[in-house]
Amino acid sequence: MDRKKYQRDYYANSWIHSKHRDTQYNPDIGKFILNLVIPDSLVCDIGIGDGLPIAQILLESGMNVYGVDVSPKLIDICKNYFPQIDCKTGNAEKIPYGNDMFHLTYCVNTIWYVPNTMKAINELIRVTKPGGMIVFDIMNQYHVKISKLH
Repeated sequence: MDRKKYQRDYYANSWIHSKHRDTQYNPDIGKFILNLVIPDSLVCDIGIGDGLPIAQILLESGMNVYGVDVSPKLIDICKNYFPQIDCKTGNAEKIPYGNDMFHLTYCVNTIWYVPNTMKAINELIRVTKPGGMIVFDIMNQYHVKISKLH
């Protein structure tokens, strides 16, 4: 099974029940992003999942939130939780939004799952307005806990 199919069809179930999604890291990233934009900014979450907690933090702080996820199941959950979020099924390598649309585009807990990271980064650039911001995180393969996984 290829990576995209796995992410689309199976990962959603594990993400919904994951204890890692509720660590302090995600709310801290939400607060970090808030400091980069002003209210009413258009922000896009690549790998939005169910919208918790980062998109929720931004939405509640007055941002116009958009999102993309490979899992139709997670998009349905996100739409149910947050009808104000314009979210679509898609992937980071072909973001289903127009050029130069967002003040800030972010991809948290996601980019290391994308088969072609550079293609995804180019897409983040494409959908972000000139002078806008892009935020993403990566796993540090040299971190003690991560290196044990290899």
